Amino acid sequence: MFQPGDRVVTAVSGGADSLAMLYVLDRLSREYAFLPLQLHVAHLDHGLRGEQGKGDANFVRNQSRKLGLSFTIARVDAEMYRRGKGLSLEDAARQLRYRFLAQVAEKVQADKIAVGHNRDDQVETVLLNFLRGSGLGGLSGMKARRRLGQGACDLVRPLLGSSRREIDCFCRQLKLNPRIDATNQELQFRRNRVRLELIPYLEEKYNPRAREAINRLSQALARDNELLENLAAEQLEKLTLERDENFLSLDLPRFCQEHQALQARIIRLAASILIGAFPRDLGFQHIQEVIELCCGKTAGAELHLPRGLRVFRRGNRAVLALSTGRGKPGPVSFAPAALPVPGQCNIPETGKRVTAKQADLQDLNWPPDPEKEAYLDYARVASLVNGSLEQKKSNGPGADHCLELLVRPRQEGDRFYPLGAPGSKKLKDYFIDHKIPLEKRGCIPLVTAGQAIIWVAGYQVSELCRITGETSNVLVLQLEDASAEQADTEP
Repeated sequence: MFQPGDRVVTAVSGGADSLAMLYVLDRLSREYAFLPLQLHVAHLDHGLRGEQGKGDANFVRNQSRKLGLSFTIARVDAEMYRRGKGLSLEDAARQLRYRFLAQVAEKVQADKIAVGHNRDDQVETVLLNFLRGSGLGGLSGMKARRRLGQGACDLVRPLLGSSRREIDCFCRQLKLNPRIDATNQELQFRRNRVRLELIPYLEEKYNPRAREAINRLSQALARDNELLENLAAEQLEKLTLERDENFLSLDLPRFCQEHQALQARIIRLAASILIGAFPRDLGFQHIQEVIELCCGKTAGAELHLPRGLRVFRRGNRAVLALSTGRGKPGPVSFAPAALPVPGQCNIPETGKRVTAKQADLQDLNWPPDPEKEAYLDYARVASLVNGSLEQKKSNGPGADHCLELLVRPRQEGDRFYPLGAPGSKKLKDYFIDHKIPLEKRGCIPLVTAGQAIIWVAGYQVSELCRITGETSNVLVLQLEDASAEQADTEP
């Protein structure tokens, strides 16, 4: 799970699980020479518990200082995010939490992100997935280690083999006083109902060792699922006839000879490759329809699935392709526009607006939302605009107006220096690596300083202008809906 010298972002809520994990990792790192770790504590206040939430943040801050560890503490408005995205509060908080951890990991260049899930959490997860009608993947539960999105960071769960009772005992032995989250007792949340009502009922009425039985089940199914996933990946490789960033064609007769269990996994894997990750809105029924189209008698049928995925037959081929769908317009582009600092420019073709301003580093809420804003070193951006700008720069009044950027669509041959990358790469390759569909690429605003792309709006900033320890003056870029109020900000 860890390698000597790993830089580890440790997610600490202040509760018993995460606090125990923090002290375990700190003790391992200090007392065992074979496993030196560099720990960085991360805490997110979801803005749901008022003063209690602030108290949790202060508690984590004090624990970090007590152990002599660096830390990042931030606050978001999960309720506002939930309303904007149409999610449940649980899903909204989870999305915000993992996005925050990924941003902190990128900021401190971490190798791992450690979270405090335990064996009892695993039981709850398996039961929740069972109630949703999940397949083997969901019934396998959480993995002790998995890749987090497109980044180079692994998410690890060091306490997944430990029970909640063992963790509480550890906290008592070390005389720790973890924070108590009263919302863990609220039955409006489905996970709480599973923990407080369903599991005790199963233990009382059916099996007093139900937790152990469910854990054994998840471990057995995880092994089976891994085998089938590997087999599906091997078969997909053999069946693939052609592949580009926007389509993939399969040998149809050979696909139809595969077992149905593998057919479903092959389709899921192919869709994941095209879209970037398997979307939740592409469900069991969709996969069954794809299999029926491929192996049925109707040769000319075509399916239009979520996320712009089309599936159709052409001769002896099954084709999965990304498109805007029937009757919808193709790739969108727009006219380049100047972006003064401070100032804004509208992009009517996309319904978006890009704004720019200067700010002091200490006045910013860290980390920025990568889908909406970017923080860059103002001096580095200014030096890219043109050589004469260096002589114009000053800290006096009106200095802001020396800087004018350009917002434009992509062009043939564009190159970009992604944050953290050792050098430049073709913008086309960046889009392919991040599974950005072709029809979306023409409407992604590129903010440029001189000839350099400094922000692929909504995705990534340039390494050339990254924030460093020497940065004091920051260029803040924001991508907004053109219909939004100008004063609208997100915590």
